[in-house]
Amino acid sequence: MFIFFIPLSFLIASTSGFATAVFPLLGGVVIKNNIDILASGSITTFSFASGLVNLITPTSGIVMCSIAVARMDYAKFIKSMAPYMLILTTSSLALLLIGAAIRKTIV
Repeated sequence: MFIFFIPLSFLIASTSGFATAVFPLLGGVVIKNNIDILASGSITTFSFASGLVNLITPTSGIVMCSIAVARMDYAKFIKSMAPYMLILTTSSLALLLIGAAIRKTIV
């Protein structure tokens, strides 16, 4: 789901709008499966993916204002953020996998 949420976060800039658009679609999946496991994992995955995209999205006013104040090109900003984004993406995926493994042992 993490890979599914990342591109959608670019298309829908608002986090609340993104949640409103995505979670009704996932409702059928959550109801059919174990609701505790999938619901909490979906929300955590949504938070990680949305947070990562919000750090670099060009539709974010805060990001664009910060880049303008720093007098930096967006391309240069992306190049400078790439290592940090790789670290954050890797750690997010690792935490999601750990959470999935822990939930399976608890339930």
